[in-house]
Amino acid sequence: MFLQLCPRLFTYDPQSKPTIDSIPLELLTEIWKLLRDSPSTLNRIPKVSRSWSRAKDITTLWGTLWITETTDIQLLSTWIRRAGQSDLDIHISFGRAATDVHLSNSMGRDSPAKFVDIMDILKPVSINWRCLELFGPHYFDVLLKSDLVSTLPVPRLTHFSIKLDEPPLSLQSAEPSTDSIFHSNLYLTTVHILGYPVDWDFFPFRTITTLTLGPFPATSVLHWNTFAQAIAESPNLVSIGFVAALPSIAAGPAGYLRLDLPAAKNLSLRFVPVDELTHLLEFLHIPQLESLTLCLVSSIGGDQELVHCVNSLPISFPNITTLSIESIILLDTPQQAISPFFTHFSQLTTLRLNFGPGLPISFWHALVSRANDPNALPRLQNLAFIDTPLLSVQELVLLREMAGQPVCELSLHFSNSFFGDFHSLRSSSSMTWLTDHTRWFFLTEGDRVPWVQAGFERTF
Repeated sequence: MFLQLCPRLFTYDPQSKPTIDSIPLELLTEIWKLLRDSPSTLNRIPKVSRSWSRAKDITTLWGTLWITETTDIQLLSTWIRRAGQSDLDIHISFGRAATDVHLSNSMGRDSPAKFVDIMDILKPVSINWRCLELFGPHYFDVLLKSDLVSTLPVPRLTHFSIKLDEPPLSLQSAEPSTDSIFHSNLYLTTVHILGYPVDWDFFPFRTITTLTLGPFPATSVLHWNTFAQAIAESPNLVSIGFVAALPSIAAGPAGYLRLDLPAAKNLSLRFVPVDELTHLLEFLHIPQLESLTLCLVSSIGGDQELVHCVNSLPISFPNITTLSIESIILLDTPQQAISPFFTHFSQLTTLRLNFGPGLPISFWHALVSRANDPNALPRLQNLAFIDTPLLSVQELVLLREMAGQPVCELSLHFSNSFFGDFHSLRSSSSMTWLTDHTRWFFLTEGDRVPWVQAGFERTF
C-alpha cells in the first residue's frame, strides 16, 4: 500500500509550494504506521515518537495544535479537519516565536484580529477541546470575555491554562471585574492562571485536581477570602501552586482567612522571597502535604535570611516524601546553615535539586554529612540533579560517598558546561563507579533535552 501511494507524492504542481494538505491521507496513515511500529531509533525521537505511540489512529495524531501569530489560517482549518472527532489539545502563544513550523509561515497580521480569526475556526469544534492553553498579551482578557470562550459548549475540556505577559487593568484594581471566562458547566481538572483576574463565583472548584495561581490583587482581602472559602470545599484538589509572592498576605494584616486544604498533597511555591516562606507555610494549612517544590528568591540578606528561615520553620513536615528545590540562595551558604534545613524532612525519600550553573561544594558536604546525623534524611532513596553540572573529581567523590549510603537511585541531567570536562574525568575511578551504579546517566553536547523527553520520568 505504501509503495503504491508513493508516486502520488510527485504529482504536485512544480510552481506551487507543497503543503501537508497536498499529501494524501492514506499515505500519511501508512507513514504514521511505519514510524509507530518501527524498531529503529526513528520511533524514539523525543516529543514526536511519544505522541505517535499514544495515537490510536491517524486522526488523533492531529489533535495537538501549536498556534502563533504567524499560523496559516487555511492550514489550521486543514489540521482540524484531519483531526476529525478526536480530542484537541490547543496551545495558543502570541508575542513569542512560533513553536511549530508545520503551522507557521511568514504571513503577519494585526494580532487581536488574528486571534479572533483563530477562535472563529476553533469555536465550531469546541466540543472536541480537551486542553486549552493561552499565552499572550493583555488583550486576551477582553477577547476571551466577548463570548469567545465563556459560552461555548466544551464538554471534554479538562485542562485550561492562561498566562498574560502583562496584567490587564482589571487585575491592577482592588477588585477584579465581574466578567468571567468560566461558567457552571465546565468540568475542568487542571487549571493554571497567571496574571489573569478570576471571578471565583463561577470557578469550577468541585472538579479541580490541580491548580496554579499567581499573583493575586495586592490589596484585595475580599478576593482572597472568597477564594479561600470556595477552595476549602474542593473535594478533589490534590495539587496547588502559587507563582510570585503574596506580600500583603505574608505581612499578616487582619482580615485574611487562612487557606485550609485538608485533602491536598502537593504544594509548589515559586518566586517566593525566602523571608516569607515560613509565614506562607503556616498560612497555607495542608496537613497531608507529601510533595513540596520551592523556588525561592533571595534579597539582600542572603545567608542570614536562610538561617532565619531554617530556625523559624515549623518543627517538622511529617508526611513530606518528595522535596524539589530550585533556588540560587544556597550557593554561598555555609554548611551549618544548610544541614538543619533537612532535619525538618525526616520522611523524605526523594530529593530533586536544580541549581542551574552549578552546585556549591558546601551543599555537597551538607548532603554527605547526613551520614553522621541519624535525624537528617534517614529514608532518602532517590536523589536527582537536574541541569546541574559536576565540575570536578572531588565532587564526583562526594557523590560516590553520598550514594554509598541508603540512596539507591541517582538521576543526573548535565548541562553543556559539564560536557567539556567529561573526557578528562571519565578515566577516574569515581567516574567509572558513577557510570556503573547510576540508573540514569545522561550527557548532551547539543541543546539541553527536557527532563521528561530524556526518559527520566521513569526513575521516580
